[in-house]
Order: sequence, then C-alpha cells, then structure tokens
Amino acid sequence: DSAVICQRDGVLKFMFRVGDARQTTIIRPCIEAYLYTFNPSRRRTTLEGEFIPNRVSRLELEVVDQSLLLPVLLSHVIDEKSPLFGMTKA
Repeated sequence: DSAVICQRDGVLKFMFRVGDARQTTIIRPCIEAYLYTFNPSRRRTTLEGEFIPNRVSRLELEVVDQSLLLPVLLSHVIDEKSPLFGMTKA
C-alpha cells in the first residue's frame, strides 16, 4: 500500500514491496508493473486522427529474490528509458 522513490547504491529507483510472509512458497513468480498516465496536454494522435490522452507503459523490474516466501522488494530504475524519467510532483 505504499511505494518510495529514492537512491539505492547511487541509482534513482521506484521501489515497492509485494507478498507477505506465508507458509507456502511461490517459486519463480511472474510479476509485472505498469504505469498508467492521463495527461490531455501530452496526448497521442493516431494516424487516423484520434486523440488518446492516456498512456500505459510497462515498468522494467528488478527482483531480488525469485521466491515469494517472504515479502519481496521490487525496484524500477528511473533512467532515460524509464516512463518515470523527468516526472515531477504535481
């Protein structure tokens, strides 16, 4: 229910935790994260002339542990390739 943006080993990252401590183990989970944005001023126009004000971007994730025995910390590097790059507080 919370996430942070901070420096980790000198790299700016978006980090969040998934999974609680559990009695069973999930081996090699498939975890994906997406950024949904709505910004009419940065809308995209299709070749057919349709205006699309929202965007969906996949976030590349780093996973420390491939099992979900304990809570897992996931991180996304915010660099020039990240959809979060250049965003500020609004």
